[in-house]
Parts: sequence; structure tokens; C-alpha cells
Amino acid sequence: MSRLPCVRAVARSTGLGAESVVGQSGHGVWENHCVSKMDTVGEIELTPLTESLKQGLLLLELRAKQPRVSFPTTCIVSVRETGSPGRSRDDVVVKEWILNDKSRRGGPSAPITNPFEATIPIRTLENVVKVTDKQAPRREQGTLWLTLTLRFVGCCDRSDRHEIAVVGLYVIPTVGGNEGVPRPSVSASDHRAAHVQSVVLSPPTPTVAPQHDESINVDVQLVEVSPPTRPPSV
Repeated sequence: MSRLPCVRAVARSTGLGAESVVGQSGHGVWENHCVSKMDTVGEIELTPLTESLKQGLLLLELRAKQPRVSFPTTCIVSVRETGSPGRSRDDVVVKEWILNDKSRRGGPSAPITNPFEATIPIRTLENVVKVTDKQAPRREQGTLWLTLTLRFVGCCDRSDRHEIAVVGLYVIPTVGGNEGVPRPSVSASDHRAAHVQSVVLSPPTPTVAPQHDESINVDVQLVEVSPPTRPPSV
């Protein structure tokens, strides 16, 4: 399965070492020494996404320094268009990612050394920023500029620490976006997420109350109809 790295820069982060982990090969560690007092947060600018890539999926990949040691239990993913005000409250949450064995590559039966993986349709992200970020600067026609915020909360043990070794962000193109690349399989949860997002973003359809004209009176009567009488035989 072809995947394209799409990290442009780390705009802001809490803790230590985010720049050595986000989009890198895994030689550093992103640390937070007191999770109970401060979430581990990273604002990540993505590379510009052209029209051909918007049909694909955004792949998020996480790996702990040591499996099941000093690792968050949840990653809250939010998005805004790059260039809009850099305040977390302006971001729109698109995924609450529970980091358990089910979200590992290969599922619950996979080795615990496998990374955690999740996907989000890029079209969903585009629809979110179009609806919610009216004041963001518009770039080249058809090109999407996104800033993703990853907020890591909770701790899988009693260490009260986060030690994250890998944060990878990739685009998985579809056949239409990259000829020769096989179309990635999309899980049922991804389809549900996209459907829920579209329902949330769609404006409600106004209800039109039926109109009643007082000048029109309709008198309906129920008449009992007897069966036809057979004529007397001659």
C-alpha cells in the first residue's frame, strides 16, 4: 500500500521532543513528565494537498517507546485550515481515537510492538474547514492547507508520563489520485465516521407546516353501501 509522508512542520507542542518524533524515523522521544497537569499536544501543519490527493485517506500512525508503558489512552484529533487563528478552541474535533489493542495494525491479535493506526477521509477534513473556517485565507484553487492538532490524554499505567516514539502522518492515495496505486480498504468505522460528519455538517432541512385555508370546507361523509339486490326471477 503506497503512502506519502505529509508533515510540513510542527507549529506548536507541549512536552519535550515533538520535533524529533513527528514525521521522523523514530530516533527521538516525545515526552511529557506530568500528564495529570498537562495534556501532550502537537499542532502539525500538513503539506499542501492537491485535488488528486483529496480522494484519499489521511493515515495516522503512533508508536510507544516501550509497548504498554507511559503511553496515552486517547488521542483527540482536530483540524483547522492553515493560516486561521492558532487557538485550539477554533479547531474542530474529527476523531476521538481510543488507543487500545483494537486500534493496532492487525487488530487485537497482532503483536504489541505493532503501531497504532487510524484513517480519516481527506474529503471529510476539507468539508469541515469549508463549513467552519470562513475567515481562513484561501490558497491556490483546488489545494488544501490543513493544520492538525493531536491532543494525547490519559495514561496506560501509573507512571503519569507520555513517551511517544513515532507520530507518522501519511496520505494514502486512491487509484484516481495516483495511477498504479491500489485502492486502500476502508473500514466500516471510517465509513461511519464520514457519514456522521456529513450529518453533523449538513444544515437542517426546514420543516414546512401544512397550511389551512378557512374558506375551504370539505365535508366528508361515510355512507354505508348495501350489496346490490338480485332482480326477481321471471
